[in-house]
Amino acid sequence: MTLLESLQQAVRSAASSNPFAEEAPVCILWTDAERLFEPILPALWAAMPELFILGDYAPDERRGPAIWLRYLLDGSRIEGTAPPVFYLPGISRAQLRPEENCPFLLAPLCELTFRGKAWSHEYKDWTPAALLMALGIEVHTDAPAKAALQRALPRLVKLDMDELKAQAPLTAAVLNDLLNPDPVEALLGWMNDPKAWKAAHTAAEWTAFKETCKTKYGFNPGKDGELQAAELLGACGGAWESVWRTFKRSPQHFAGVVDLLSRARPKRDHLFFKKSSWPQVNTEEETKLRQSLLALADVTANEARGHVAELEALHGERREWVWNELGQAPLAQALRHLNVLATLAAQPLTGATPQAIAEQWTHSAWQCDAALLDALASVEETGDWEAVKVAARALYRDWLDQSAKHFAQHVTTSPHVGNGFNDPSSYSAPAAGICYMFADGLRYDVAQKLMMELEKSGLHCDCRWQFGPVPGVTSAAKPAATPLSNFDFRGANNLETEFADGRKVTADSLRNELKKAGFQILMGSDAGQPRQGPAWTESGAFDSIGHSEGAGLARRIGGEVRNLAARIRTLLNAGWDEVRLTTDHGWMLLPGNLDKAHLPEHLTEVRKGRCARLKPGAVTEFKTVGWFWDGSVNMAVAPGARCFEEGKEYEHGGLSVQECVLPLVTVRSSTVKTPALRLDSSTWRGFRCAVSLTGQEGLPMDGYKVDMRTKAADPTSTICNGGKAVTGDSVALVVEDEHRGAAAHVVLLDATGAVLDKVTTTVPDD
Repeated sequence: MTLLESLQQAVRSAASSNPFAEEAPVCILWTDAERLFEPILPALWAAMPELFILGDYAPDERRGPAIWLRYLLDGSRIEGTAPPVFYLPGISRAQLRPEENCPFLLAPLCELTFRGKAWSHEYKDWTPAALLMALGIEVHTDAPAKAALQRALPRLVKLDMDELKAQAPLTAAVLNDLLNPDPVEALLGWMNDPKAWKAAHTAAEWTAFKETCKTKYGFNPGKDGELQAAELLGACGGAWESVWRTFKRSPQHFAGVVDLLSRARPKRDHLFFKKSSWPQVNTEEETKLRQSLLALADVTANEARGHVAELEALHGERREWVWNELGQAPLAQALRHLNVLATLAAQPLTGATPQAIAEQWTHSAWQCDAALLDALASVEETGDWEAVKVAARALYRDWLDQSAKHFAQHVTTSPHVGNGFNDPSSYSAPAAGICYMFADGLRYDVAQKLMMELEKSGLHCDCRWQFGPVPGVTSAAKPAATPLSNFDFRGANNLETEFADGRKVTADSLRNELKKAGFQILMGSDAGQPRQGPAWTESGAFDSIGHSEGAGLARRIGGEVRNLAARIRTLLNAGWDEVRLTTDHGWMLLPGNLDKAHLPEHLTEVRKGRCARLKPGAVTEFKTVGWFWDGSVNMAVAPGARCFEEGKEYEHGGLSVQECVLPLVTVRSSTVKTPALRLDSSTWRGFRCAVSLTGQEGLPMDGYKVDMRTKAADPTSTICNGGKAVTGDSVALVVEDEHRGAAAHVVLLDATGAVLDKVTTTVPDD
C-alpha cells in the first residue's frame, strides 16, 4: 500500500459512526489551514472521486465556493454512496464556528459541522508529519526536516509504506534525496549544463538539490556556482571522490563538466594538488612527451630503448586518467606499444635455417612488427604522427635490418625456399563448401589480428605458414596463390607471368581459368551456392593502401581487418563450411622510408622496390636468387631494410620473414552441424563388416572415411588398418581374427579426421 492509499483510507475512516447512537455523517470536512496537503491535490483528486475542493468555481475540476458545495450536497447532485469529502485549503476548524464570526462566504458550511464530520487529529488539523507518525513512520520535526517533507510530499505519496518504513527516520537529508534519488548523477547533470538542468526540475527539486549539495558536498549551487563545484570535483576530497568516480566511468556524457574542469584548475599547485584531474596537465604532459619522442631521431636503437623505458615510467600512468578515455592522451597510448616494441626489438632473430627463422617469427617475434603498427595506429594529429614515426623508426629500424639480413643470408644458402609454395604434389581437388579468399598483402601479423577479430564472433580459426614464391611481387606471385590443380604458368618479361599458351595472366584471366576448373567466382557481396562446388573470391586492400599511403597503412589496418572479417562471416552464414585465406606476399614497412640501395640501371632489365631482374651475365654486389617461375633468371634483392627506390616507407619483393613467410588461415563456424552423410547400419559376415550410409546422394565424397576403432576418438585404436574411403553408399571393413569378440565403434570421419557419426558393434567370435 502506498502512502497515498493510506491517506485515502484515513480520510474515509472519518465517516465511520455508530448506527445505534448516531446518524451517518452527510460529508467529511477536511480543514487544512496551512495548505500542507495542497501539493498532492492532483493525485488525491484522481484517486478520490468523492473529493470536492473549496475554491474558485470550476465544476469540471470538482471545485467551487461554499454555497456551491452546499448546493451539491443538499440537492443530491453528488453520485455514489460514500459521503463526499470537502477539502478546505487555508481554512481552520475555528473559522467554521458561527459564534466565532464565521466569514460570510463560509457560512453555508457552518451547519455541516453538526451534520458532517471533521477529519482531524486531536481536534487539530492533520499535518503530513502527524499522519506519517500515526502510520508508524518516524519523522524528524526540526525546521529543515519539515521544509524537506513539504517539498518531498508529491514524491512521498507514491512510495510503498514498507519502503518508507525502511528509510525511517525521515530526516531532511533522506527527504531531500527522495527528490534527487541519485545525488551524484544530479550533481554532474547540473554541472554539465546548469541552466538546462534547473529549467527541467521543479522549484521543490531545485531547493532539495541545493540542500543536498550543502549537506553532502559542502557548497551551495545557487551561491557558489559551477566553477566552485568543478574545483571541488578536481580535488576529489571526501564525498567528491564518488562524484569523480562516476564522472570517470562515462566522461563522454559530461562534456560540460570537462569544460568546467579546464576553466577551474587552481592557479597554483598545492600540497594536495591532483594532477590527473585537470585536462591542462594532461595536455602539458602530452606536449612534453611529443618533444621527447622527436628527440629520438638522432640516437642509437639501444639509447632509444632506454629513453622509451624512462618515458613509460613517467607517462604510463596517464593511460589510467580520464583524459585517455576521452582520446586526449594519444601519445601516452602510443607509448604503451612503443615500449613493447622496444622490448621485442632487443631480441634478434637467431635461427640457423630459413625454416627455424620462420618458426621463431611465427611463434612470437611477429609481435614486434605488430607493436610497430599498433603504435602508429594510436595517433592521428600531424604532430603526434611525426613524433611516433620518429620514435618507432629509432626502435625498429636496426631490428628489421638485422632480421632481414640474417634471413637473406640463410635463404641464399638454401635455394629451395619458396619453391614448394602451393606444391601440386600435396594438392587435393577443392570440394564443395570450400571458399578460397585471396587477400592481397595479408602479412602474417595482420592475419593474427584478423583471427582475433573472427574469434570474437565465435568462429574457429587455424593458421599455419609457408614460404611464398620469390620474389614476392603481385604480378608474379598471385598466380601461384590460386587453388588450381597444377601450375599452367610460366615466367614472362617484366616479372610477370603468362599461361603456357602465351596468354598474359591478369586478374580476369585468372578468374576465367578458375571458373573453367569448377570454381564459382564471387564478386562484391555475392555469397554463391556452397553445395554447388568450391568458390574463389577476393577481398582486402592492404597492398594497395600500403603503396599509396606508406606508413599510413598502419592506421587503416583495423578497418580493413574488420571489413575482411565481415566478408568471411557473411560467407559462413551463407552456408560455406570453411573459408581458406590465401595471399601472395607480405611486406616491409619502415616509418621515415627504407634506406636507398644503389643498383646501377645498366645491370637490370626491370626493377621493383625490393628486387630487380638482372640482365643475363650481369654481376652485382647484392645477393641474388633464382626466380620462382624460371630458375635461370637471376633476381637481385635489396639488403636488409633497404630499397632500390627512394622515398618508400612500404615495399615488398625482397628477402625477409615479413615478405616471404605467408599465413594460411582456415576459418570455420564453431556451430556444430549435423552432417548430411550418416552411418545407417552394419552387418557382419565372418570378420567382414558391411557398413551402409545414408545422405550421400549429391554429396561429394572427397575426404570422408569409415573406420572401426576400440576407442571412437582415438585413431591409433583402429582394428582395420585405418579404415576405408567412402566412395558410395556402403563400405566393407575387414577385421583380423585376433580382435574376435571385441567391442568396437564404427566411425564416420570427415577430411580433417573429425568424428561425424558412430555406431557401436561387436566383432563376432567366429
